[in-house]
Amino acid sequence: MRPIKFVTLFQDLENIHLIKDVGQIPEMLAKNYPVDSEIVGLKRSSDYSFSSEVPHCKITTLGTTSESQYWQKKLLSYIYNNSSDIDILNLYHYSPQTFLFGILYKLRNPKGILYVKLDNDLRSLESKGELYNYGSLFGKLKFMFFEFLFRRVLSIASIETTRGMELIQRYYKDISKKLFLLPNGISLTDDIQEMIMNPPEKENIILSVGRLGTIQKNTGRFLEAIKLLPKNDWRFIFVGPIEQSFEKEISRIYSERPDLKDSLIFTGAVENRKEVFGYFLKAKIFCLPSLWESFGLVTIEAMISGCYIITSEYSSTADILPSKSMRIFVNPESIDDMLAALKQVIIYGLPESFKPTEGRDFVLNHFTWEKTSKKLWDKLSILINHG
Repeated sequence: MRPIKFVTLFQDLENIHLIKDVGQIPEMLAKNYPVDSEIVGLKRSSDYSFSSEVPHCKITTLGTTSESQYWQKKLLSYIYNNSSDIDILNLYHYSPQTFLFGILYKLRNPKGILYVKLDNDLRSLESKGELYNYGSLFGKLKFMFFEFLFRRVLSIASIETTRGMELIQRYYKDISKKLFLLPNGISLTDDIQEMIMNPPEKENIILSVGRLGTIQKNTGRFLEAIKLLPKNDWRFIFVGPIEQSFEKEISRIYSERPDLKDSLIFTGAVENRKEVFGYFLKAKIFCLPSLWESFGLVTIEAMISGCYIITSEYSSTADILPSKSMRIFVNPESIDDMLAALKQVIIYGLPESFKPTEGRDFVLNHFTWEKTSKKLWDKLSILINHG
């Protein structure tokens, strides 16, 4: 019996991180089950190469693209010509592109399984009761027919959070019948796992990791809160690429608080994951005051590293941070709220109830790609056996 052919189709391969779901789901399926996984898509530069984080998974590029191109003839051609060989087509996001690709696949392979990972940050669901923000009534009318057909050919869909499940069950009755909860996971190499199980001594470090200076990550307000802190012996380390427009804000903070030059540290982008986990494992506190997140995988990485968490409440926090002993929630739009949280941990210390191993054990029990891929495989196996 031949392996099950599982294809993940993604328009811009350079816009994905293979250590996240789009890489690790096909990788774990290929590694642990009778699955032949392949990631297919386009890239923006001809010399771009991919990392070795998916050794069991084939990566196929269909050529180059530009971010301005919306409908991709090369992707449509691939689906048209290869659908009969694809047992399971995996698409991401609830969008007009997904509608078109999914409908074409099912027309060409009616017995195939169309699996969509919704990967939704819930803002449009919360505000409008819609999985996709069309922007206007005309935009919605333009794609209404494709959406109608797509919802009927969809085989199975997953959402990452309990809150997402609740909202889809409220607004999308037909999709909710095909929907299941599939949280994201964490990918750990053997050397990183060794570091986690034998961590170094924690230091007075408050860490933040992400795309610094973007509206979503809310770095500006966080820096304003740090600026208002009294002098202390803590270091504030920011790991991640810095938006060019944000460089002026950093310079301004240094100008207004010269004493922070040695304790307010920006590393820039760090590609080596072992090095990133080195920061997590030394930090006592991880701070993520984002205005929104789809899942907040970086919080999982901080938890498994034994960090206490200061964060805003976003779509997954009820699932990943159920224990009050592990975190403080802050209003991301309030500098005063962030300042109060920082003062609490700096002046009074971490709560006695906090145990660094609690977060680590919670993540290992609930949020690894091995566990996530098994849950997905169990669902897919039912469809395969009844196909």
